[in-house]
This record gives sequence, C-alpha cells and structure tokens, in this order.
Amino acid sequence: MTGSWLQLLRQRLQADSDALAELDVYAAKVQLERTIAKSTLADAQAALNALDDEVQRADARRVILQSSINDLRNVIHTSSSSSIGRLPDETLTEIFLALVSGDDPEWTYIGIGGFNSHRARMPFTLSSVCRRWRDIAITQKALWTYCGVPVIHEHHRPTNVVAHLRRVKTLLSRSRDAPLHVLLVWGMAAVWTPASYTHLIFEAIMAHMDHWRVAEIWLPQTTGEGASPWKSFQGSTPLLEEMLIRGSDTVSWTSSDRPYLPHCPRLRSLWVLQCPVIPRICASALQKLQLRVEAPTHRLWAALQAAAQTLESLSLNKDTPSQDNEPPATLLAFPSLKGLSLAGKGASMMIAHGTGRIALPVLERLALDTSMLDELEIFLQTHCKRVRTLAVRRHPVCELQSRQANQLRPLTRVRTVSLDASVHEQFFVAATSRSRSPWMWPELEELSLNKFTETNFEALPAYFRARNAAADAGGDGAPGRVKMVKFCGWGGSWRIPGWVKGEVRHLLGQENVEEEHEDADNPDDEDDEEEEDDKKEEDEKK
Repeated sequence: MTGSWLQLLRQRLQADSDALAELDVYAAKVQLERTIAKSTLADAQAALNALDDEVQRADARRVILQSSINDLRNVIHTSSSSSIGRLPDETLTEIFLALVSGDDPEWTYIGIGGFNSHRARMPFTLSSVCRRWRDIAITQKALWTYCGVPVIHEHHRPTNVVAHLRRVKTLLSRSRDAPLHVLLVWGMAAVWTPASYTHLIFEAIMAHMDHWRVAEIWLPQTTGEGASPWKSFQGSTPLLEEMLIRGSDTVSWTSSDRPYLPHCPRLRSLWVLQCPVIPRICASALQKLQLRVEAPTHRLWAALQAAAQTLESLSLNKDTPSQDNEPPATLLAFPSLKGLSLAGKGASMMIAHGTGRIALPVLERLALDTSMLDELEIFLQTHCKRVRTLAVRRHPVCELQSRQANQLRPLTRVRTVSLDASVHEQFFVAATSRSRSPWMWPELEELSLNKFTETNFEALPAYFRARNAAADAGGDGAPGRVKMVKFCGWGGSWRIPGWVKGEVRHLLGQENVEEEHEDADNPDDEDDEEEEDDKKEEDEKK
C-alpha cells in the first residue's frame, strides 16, 4: 500500500512539473506581448498628444479667422449700403426690373406651370426695405405683374388664404395697365363655391383680363352650384399672347350665345382642355392650338376655319364621336400647319370624314393612336406623304401588326418614328416584306420602340439585317440605313432579351443604339431573373 501511495505522488509531481513548464512558456509569451503593447501604447499616446496640440492650434486659428471674416463682412456691408444708397433712382429702377425680368424656373412654358413663391414675394420684399425703395417700387408697374396663386385647400389657415386675396388685389392695383402673367393651377383645390376665397381671387383677376399677356388657369375639379366660370371668359383680351384653360374631367359641353375670347389679336398659343371655351373668332396670329373638349363637330370645324391661315401646330383630342360628324362646309386649307396630333375616337372620325375637304400642304409631324389607323387610312394616303416625324401612341386593345404596317406605308418620307405602342412581331415582318414596293419608310433615320407583345423577337434584327442589305445593294427604291434605335420603357413581359439588343447593336453599331429605362435601375441585370421566372411558370404548367 505504501508503494502505491508513493507512485501516485510521483505521478502528481510529474504532472505539476509539466504544468509549470507550460505556464513558464505562456508567461514569457504574455510578457513579450505586454512589452510590445506598452510600446505601441506609448507611441499612440504621443500621437494623441500631438493631435491635441494641433486641435488647439486650429481652434485658435479659427477664432482669429472668424473674427477677421466678421470684420470684413461688416466693412463690406457698410460699403455696399453706402454705395447702394448713393445710386441714382434710374439705376436702382433698372436693378429692380432686372430682378423680375429673368426666366421663371417654375414656369418654363405654358402647360407646365408651378407657383413661384420667390417671384411672388419679390416686389413686396423690395418695397419693404426703406421708404425710398418703396416709392421707386410702387411707381414701377412691371414689378407687380406676376399674379400667381398656389393651390388653396380647405385645411389651409384662413389668415393665409386672406393674405393671398389681399396680395392679388395689391398686385392688380399697382400693376395698373401693365401686361399680366396669370398662373392659377387649382386643379386639386377644394370645392369651388361663390363664397370661397378661390372664387373671389378668380373674380378679381378676371376683372383685369384685358391686361393679360400670359394666362394658365387650371380650375378646381369640383364646382359648387352657381360658381360656373365660363361666362367670365367672354371679355376682351387685347394683350393676350398665350393661354391655357383647363376645366373638370366631368364638364359637359354647353353652348353660349356670346362668343368666348372675342378679341385676342395677339394670341399665339391656346390650350382648351375639358371646358367649352372655344373662340368663335380666333386670333389672327394664332400659331398653336390644342383642343381637348367634347364639342360638336361643327363647332370644332368653325374654330379651325377661323385659325386655319396662321395655325402651325394643332392638337385635337375628342373621345366621343359626334352625331353631326360632317365635313367642313367648304374647303379648309391649312397653309402653315406643320404639326398635327390626334387623340380619341371622336377626333379620328372627325378628321376621317373631313379628309376630302381639308388641305395640309406642309404637314411634317404627325401623332396618333394605334386605334385610329383604320379610320385614317385614306387620310394617311392623301395628306401625309410629306410627314417627316411620326409618333404612334399606345391603345389598350389595339396592337401594331401587319395591317397597321401597311396602313403606315404611305408615309414614304418619314425620318423619325416613335412607336410608343404594343408592337407585334408581324409588324416588322410586314415592314421587311417586299411584296409591296417601295420599302416601308425608305428615309427612316431614327426609330424609338416601347414594347413588344410576342416573345419571338427575331423579326426585329431580321428587319434591320434585310434593310442594311438592301441599302448596301443600292438601286432604285433602296432604303437608307437606320442611324439610331432607342429602346424606351421596357418592363414586365415585354422586355427585350439582351441577345436581341446585342444583335441590333451589331447590325447598326454600338453608338447607334440607346436604352431608356422607366421602371428599373439596372434592367439588364434582371434579364436572367425574368428567364428563371418564365422557366418556373413553364414547370408549374407542366
């Protein structure tokens, strides 16, 4: 028993000796790492101390510079105030007028206007600096010609709404007989009633319509009883040059014994959208006319007849065909009309019935819907052989197929085509076919495409391949090469595969193909995902 006990002691001794040896090795390693860390910490502390010194020096320098800046600003302000104070009234007047004569970034052109609060406040700011500035500002009527009012909602504070009314009345008073710029974009305003401030502001501005130069008026969608605004547009507008009037989506046509805008000799551009304000006696200088109203056909023909000699651009939007869908009583010639845009079944039927009674000798730009091509086939053959730019808009139930391609063949001089519509592969099959000579669109230079309805995209590169071959071969009737193709707005099931885009780039040149995506940050990266989704759908069907 004594021997066994000694044996255990020896084993315990050996184990403790081994553990001590390992501990000595570990302690030496830790001591070395501590020495290194202590050295690193010392270096870091030295660097930190140096940075602290730099921060203190920078703060001190900053205090000195800030003090210098403040002193210089005070000197400049004093000098500037003294210089401005010594300016003669004539120079100060020119400065005031220059501040309000620049372009308005919120209202670059008629049709897209936004209220510019800075422009609206400018004359009031200038007139509030001092008595001298006020006297000069009040005498300059051109400072007070911007009558812009933002949308007024029911939840706006009454004090703010009253302030708009007072501001408008002040502008109208101080502008005197100066030409006015009127901007009332109230399409989303609250219900419009005779007692509302919106209506009061409108009446105040309408009382000065003989001073309008530019007017863009979007009336509230909901009009209360007794607040119909149309009679207000029966006054004279001798200074008016550009005007847009937009009513409610639900407005119905109402005739009037008195003409609208009876005297507007300077009017160059007129937009009438969903309201019955169609002049019976159009301006002698009218160049651009856009009509979107469900008016009787004879009223529309009468308006066009009055403006026919000077009109250069016409946009006609009419959804419902009229029962009196008759052509104009006499030949209606548009000697200067270069741009024509049609939208709606009513517009296409109206033009189709009037094809034999109208003349468009210089028409260069045409825009229409895919659903119109059947009604306008004779019109295209008769009046569109000189068209250079063609835009075909989408229609929910009408695609561009082979029949539509053949209907568009008469446009032999077109150079720029935008197909913002669902294009069937048969459209390009028909465009490639030589069964009908000459080539479709032989002078085509630029083509913009929006979407396809089929997954067989080979027809597109086949069209360019055949066209290139015919262009290289030359001869009578040979087409020219397409210089630019734009893929626009691809999305969903209509996305063009990458191999098709690559083939088109190969045929036309990399620099001659552009892509404009509407619904994806990087659409090319999603092609594989869409292919996987298609495979999953096929597997589920199986």
